[in-house]
Amino acid sequence: SPLRDEAGRQIGIQGRETDITERKKAEEALKEEQLRFAKVAATMPGAITVLRTQPDGQFYLQYASQAFEEVFGLALADLSANAAPIVQRVPPAEVRAILAQLTELAAALQPVHMEFRYQHPQKGVVWLENRAQPVRETDGSVVWYGVTSDVTERKQAEMALREKLKLQEQLEKTASVVPG
Repeated sequence: SPLRDEAGRQIGIQGRETDITERKKAEEALKEEQLRFAKVAATMPGAITVLRTQPDGQFYLQYASQAFEEVFGLALADLSANAAPIVQRVPPAEVRAILAQLTELAAALQPVHMEFRYQHPQKGVVWLENRAQPVRETDGSVVWYGVTSDVTERKQAEMALREKLKLQEQLEKTASVVPG
């Protein structure tokens, strides 16, 4: 503010100085931490997600890493209102089982580990694996912090191995019946 003499003429400026060094250091540390998290999220195999379950049962995607669109084949903008587009791509019987499991685990705040089929818009049917930890919020909602990965190749290898073992078992049974 201007500093004036008795005649009202400006003879200087009066100001106040505040040392903001600590605030600037804190801002810089926060920026560095955000960049570090962004790098982790961008390089993590699978999609990091933060999913909120409201007390009314609605699911809302609060955060998803860049890998989300590759894993789910959906644009994040399509999920701003709720997670229904994801649920609609899971077979109905699996949706019921998943919702029952999530309800049970949310009540006990226990982590979830599940695998389920998903109708990917570009890839067709894929297998997804989800691991998440629930945290109850003060408003009664539950926030799930998790990672979802495409495990289709592993599931196909497991199924092929089971088929091979089944065939081997049948051959061994047949060989033991045939006199030799």
